[in-house]
Amino acid sequence: LFPSFALLHRMYRNWTAAAGIVDRIAKRKPVFVESSTSLGDALELYSARIKAAGSTGALLLSVVGGHVSEGINFSDESGHAVEIVGVLFPSLASPELAERLANYEGNGGAQSATASGVIGSMSLKTKEL
Repeated sequence: LFPSFALLHRMYRNWTAAAGIVDRIAKRKPVFVESSTSLGDALELYSARIKAAGSTGALLLSVVGGHVSEGINFSDESGHAVEIVGVLFPSLASPELAERLANYEGNGGAQSATASGVIGSMSLKTKEL
């Protein structure tokens, strides 16, 4: 999973053009890439491939919070591993982060949370670079 479509497509272009990484992977498993404009095409092709008789699996490149990852549970044969690339963390100078931290510190007790927990929960909500 990538934090944005921009990063996904930039990495895919680099992996395809210069390094030949996609070609090497595709020799073993087909590679499907989520598009910011099509709703579910990559997921449908990926699902069909992994459920086909004699399938050796496939690789699906998608975006955290994108069309493919939103509300889908890959608990069965649909997914055996998930790797998150470049998780975005909020800026420590962010007014939203400062307000949340102040709120947690002010509430104390059972309402309190660590700064790393607050930052971590905000990081996966960030959609674009």
